[in-house]
Amino acid sequence: MDAVLPPRLADHFARPRCAGDLEGATHAGRGSNPACGDLLLLRLRIVGGRIERAAFRAQGCSAFLATASLVTEALVGVTVEEARALDPASLVREAGGVPRGSEHAPAVARRAIESAVAGALRP
Repeated sequence: MDAVLPPRLADHFARPRCAGDLEGATHAGRGSNPACGDLLLLRLRIVGGRIERAAFRAQGCSAFLATASLVTEALVGVTVEEARALDPASLVREAGGVPRGSEHAPAVARRAIESAVAGALRP
């Protein structure tokens, strides 16, 4: 059973932002943790160097899904450079942190961001 999430992350778990598919995505990436099976697929629409929209699909524990929602929401409206500088671990700490055993969630999100901003989709 999943551990209790802090209120802000619990809200992201109960009402995930940016979840699902993204029509018109220009970039895609993924991050995973093979040890536990967590997987994050991130799709972005980048126009003029700025992320206009972002969406994710994820599989994992409640803390991982909440982290994916929190981080994906933070990507909307930022430049590619700002996305590269985004620190998912800081965002999660500011949201109250993840339970023991889910500390890897921000690192997986970081890998998905790096992969997505580098991963332009082919026309």
